[in-house]
Amino acid sequence: MSLLLPPPAPSTPFKVGPAGTMSRKRSFTTTSTPPDTPKRARHPSHAPLPRPSFVTPRETSVNLASRISTLTVDILRPTGHRAVDAGVADLMSAGNGGFTVLCFLGSTVDVLTALEGVKGLLAGKGAAVYGVVVGNEAPAGRQVSILMDKRRTLTTGLGLLHPLGGGRMALDAVVVLDRESAVRMVLPVGWGCRGDEAGGNRVENVVSRVVSGVEWLGQEKPVMQLRGGEVEEAICVEVEMDG
Repeated sequence: MSLLLPPPAPSTPFKVGPAGTMSRKRSFTTTSTPPDTPKRARHPSHAPLPRPSFVTPRETSVNLASRISTLTVDILRPTGHRAVDAGVADLMSAGNGGFTVLCFLGSTVDVLTALEGVKGLLAGKGAAVYGVVVGNEAPAGRQVSILMDKRRTLTTGLGLLHPLGGGRMALDAVVVLDRESAVRMVLPVGWGCRGDEAGGNRVENVVSRVVSGVEWLGQEKPVMQLRGGEVEEAICVEVEMDG
């Protein structure tokens, strides 16, 4: 005579629903997400970086577009090829992101050598690097193209003609132009810094400022507005909207 044993009880308790179906009890009654899990923001903030003090605001910068539209220079390429009377405006518009770094050579090439070391980094941020000399002689064997300002127009226009050089020498400095050919940085090398800025004209500090300044300029969004048939620049103000 065999005995019928009752079926074993389930290891996990079940709850019978209103429709007669069984459902496993949940560990959390209101939500399946543990209460200690931090909630992710639906719209992460992308606040722009603060403008560095050595970057000139767009509204007070000097625009060189009209001045360089007919300006020509000779160019010595890294390959040794020399181009005569090349248009500066065309040269600058050919940059990857529209930023131009002009390294004016006076009494030293140290800053140009340092910029050549970060030219790949700057190219990734949309900036092209050029050396600039006064006259028609340029140092050979450089890794970037050298602009020969034989008429001194570019150097004089930026106020970088050396006052004691007899009109044949530039002041050592780095100038950065933005997408609209506006002068956004003028960084002297070995001169011009006083007080809190002492030391800012050292080669390593100048190169560091060029990189961080170009990075900041890269976050600016150029906005063009049409008014009365003319194109005017407008300051772009980014406003985050949730919705």
